[in-house]
Amino acid sequence: MKIIISPHYDDGILSIFSKIDSEFILVTVFTKHNAEVYERSDKALKCYLNYPERKEENNKLSKFLGIKNIDLNYPEECFRTNEKLLKNNLIFDIRRIINEYKVNTIYLPLGIGYHKDHILIFNLLKDIEIQNKYFYFDYPYCSYNLATKTRLSDFGIFNNKLNFIDIIQFNNNLIYPSFVRKFHIIKNVTSYLINLFYF
Repeated sequence: MKIIISPHYDDGILSIFSKIDSEFILVTVFTKHNAEVYERSDKALKCYLNYPERKEENNKLSKFLGIKNIDLNYPEECFRTNEKLLKNNLIFDIRRIINEYKVNTIYLPLGIGYHKDHILIFNLLKDIEIQNKYFYFDYPYCSYNLATKTRLSDFGIFNNKLNFIDIIQFNNNLIYPSFVRKFHIIKNVTSYLINLFYF
């Protein structure tokens, strides 16, 4: 069997949809609903934080694809308080699933976009012992060259050099508000240049 480790609903499915077959198990990590935060959120954020609805969508898609899905029910970054306990439990849960379903292949997020939850999973599981291990490009972040090239530069990969067009493209994206985009541009370009010098 093969497993996709998906930080949130839709991350894994959207990132490697074309590779999915009936041998896959979709394991979604951060799926715990927080009703109090949901009720206090604005309309735009409620679409994202409506975990019961997203769970239902995830179940329907898994059924359509003919794959099993498992929710680990951990809180995502803005809801959790004990990171150390989460890490210990998460490693235990993934190993349990690997053993229970005789998994020989795992797909992990590479961490493009530097979302804290994606990076946490990458760092926790990148060295896990298994027959086959692959890292997928995190969608939608990987659709922006600045995000992809910066993350690849962390591993000394500079096949396609960063250029000004990449910065303009990222600045026009709809994932982040304007002020957040500016922050990410500065952060990504700085990281890329440091990696270029280091490697």
